[in-house]
Amino acid sequence: MVKPVRKNTDAQKINAEPVYSIVFCGIPIRITYLHTDYDRKKEERYYYPHKHLTYELHCVRQGVSVMNIGGKRYDIEEGEFCLIAPGVYHMCENLDEAFNKLCMNLEFGWRESSDEEHCSQLLSIMTSQSVFLGNSSSFAPVLEMLSADNSRDGFLSKEAVCAELNLLLAYLVRCISNNASFKEKHDASTADLNRSRMMRIDEYFCSEFAVKPREEDLARELGVSQRQLNRILLMYYGKNFREKITESRVAVASEMLRNSNRTVEEISSCLGYSDASNFSSFFKRKTGTSPLSYRANQKVKNL
Repeated sequence: MVKPVRKNTDAQKINAEPVYSIVFCGIPIRITYLHTDYDRKKEERYYYPHKHLTYELHCVRQGVSVMNIGGKRYDIEEGEFCLIAPGVYHMCENLDEAFNKLCMNLEFGWRESSDEEHCSQLLSIMTSQSVFLGNSSSFAPVLEMLSADNSRDGFLSKEAVCAELNLLLAYLVRCISNNASFKEKHDASTADLNRSRMMRIDEYFCSEFAVKPREEDLARELGVSQRQLNRILLMYYGKNFREKITESRVAVASEMLRNSNRTVEEISSCLGYSDASNFSSFFKRKTGTSPLSYRANQKVKNL
């Protein structure tokens, strides 16, 4: 007997009634949402973190879908897929860029006649991680057939879609069970990219604090748009461009006041201020104390 399906009470509800019902490895599966031509206009409904009671599959067919899943960024490129487990918060981050993908929500059921060994193996695979990443090129033809048949009416088209969904799940489970190497490679390449970007960003702010830094210059150096740059800064540092340059100037000024004998006028000049009083006002506004008071307090602490 199939267990009853609970309705999704999260902010964004999926269809209560299944779009398709299939049986895979003896296990009833309900496809509660299926869209084979999902783009940024449809994604705009989910512009904030949300979750579902079902698994959610994204297969990118064109462009790049940037997903924030569980607070971590994933760039799902053309020919790749991600499967998000139930209860995991996620959202799309690149609503300003074009992409196209298949999006599907699926729920696993149970019945007394289900093969316990198959159920155990499948559930072990599906519950091993909160998000799976993989290459969808092996089942790209299935996605194309699914897209074509899902757009047609009639009994035969529905039967064809059910057969293609079974085939898609077979490929998907196989990819997931052999997915460790891809995920490790993806995570490693993402970690390398993050380290490289952070080094270049830190170098930029350490060298450009004394001039009038421009967002477009750093964006050009990183090869991203200004909007992407601020998303990167928020992800790495929790600050936008203006806040990050302010933080750098305060840090450099504080270091000079603590560990050098330079006058306030000299420090203000090093930071690009033509008027020391403007620098003093800036420093007091950000730290709550004037440069001279800060220096005096630091000397007292070091006694």
